[in-house]
Amino acid sequence: MTTDFSSFKLTIDWKPIIYHGHTIRINISQALWREIRLEILKQYNNTCQICGYSTNEKEELRNLHVHEIEEYGNKAFLITLKGLSLICKDCHSLQHIGRSLSVMDEVGKEKMKQHFMKVNDCTANDFDKYLSDVKQFKAKEHLKYQKMVIDPDYDPFMYRIEGEIPYKDKVVNELTTKDIYKYYQYDFDSNQEYTKFINRNMFKKKAEVIKMIKVYQHKGTWKVECNGKIKMDSMWKKKAVAHAHRLQGENPEAILEIHNVSKDITIYE
Repeated sequence: MTTDFSSFKLTIDWKPIIYHGHTIRINISQALWREIRLEILKQYNNTCQICGYSTNEKEELRNLHVHEIEEYGNKAFLITLKGLSLICKDCHSLQHIGRSLSVMDEVGKEKMKQHFMKVNDCTANDFDKYLSDVKQFKAKEHLKYQKMVIDPDYDPFMYRIEGEIPYKDKVVNELTTKDIYKYYQYDFDSNQEYTKFINRNMFKKKAEVIKMIKVYQHKGTWKVECNGKIKMDSMWKKKAVAHAHRLQGENPEAILEIHNVSKDITIYE
């Protein structure tokens, strides 16, 4: 960036496209996430940690979001959770501005801009300059992710927690059960324990037999789920369906369900 915006309380961030739709939140149970959210609301006294918006009204609590502070691998598909914060929906839209700009109408974009200006006590020109600098910086930074290619037959995304969050042990346990938590050797008390864990997981994967294959749409993305684990997701239904049929060919005993989701209605093909 060419200009110093270090005094800004509200900043702009841009999640790499390849990591869109992949978070720890969507990979743990809703019940556990609700417990975490209640703890975060309590910890931060129902107050946005950026702009200071605060409420105790039950209906207005939905305006406060639990924000996942993440780091992303550029050689391996690894999302590392560094911590959780409580911010309002307006501040949150600027933390994911790539998505915000793609889904908001002009009224929404102007509201987001006005919120940024108010929180940072800056001008429209400051916002435009800062956004331009962020775009240039992120465009260069995200080039390193473009070389990463997802194998359609394997969901490569792994997760790790390196910050302190409520119910961390429960979260790690749920991710471990799905075989999507990234462990390192220093997480274990001895090399022997680490080796036993790795060998146990390798045996578990070899012994896995797919009994159920489900293709369904979630938030605009088609997902393939096998025995409760997400194997692949795609914006194109035909790609997800083709992958599901390949899996069934490898597992002829497996039951295949393809769901067309429209609003709240599910139609079975």
